[in-house]
Amino acid sequence: MRLGFAKITSCPHCGGEKEIMSLMSGNYIGAELWSDGKLIAPMLQKPSSVQKCPHCRKYYFMPPYEETKK
Repeated sequence: MRLGFAKITSCPHCGGEKEIMSLMSGNYIGAELWSDGKLIAPMLQKPSSVQKCPHCRKYYFMPPYEETKK
């Protein structure tokens, strides 16, 4: 597992920015694929789609298209 550039998302409530971890590479060793399509891969982590703003402390969905490199 190799870390990549942090993804920056902005809060839709207050406009505050938050860094989100990203991965450059990972693997499927020890992964479990369930019959409903759920994938549990310990070496291929993904951040939650629900994020909490560190500034205003409100929750929001992280849109995948608001990624920038820092």
